Amino acid sequence: MDTGSDPKKEKCRNIAEKSFSGWDDFQEFIKGASRCRKLMDLAVEEASGIIRQYQ
Repeated sequence: MDTGSDPKKEKCRNIAEKSFSGWDDFQEFIKGASRCRKLMDLAVEEASGIIRQYQ
């Protein structure tokens, strides 16, 4: 996966501490990446908490 100047791709690479050759390579990694899973779960929980505050 070309990280070029795309900040989102750069952040993903930094978080995962791995470069990816493409989307399929990334998907294969993310399936078993507990660190990324924990970050995604935290992001969902935080976003849900904010949404609940404004309902």
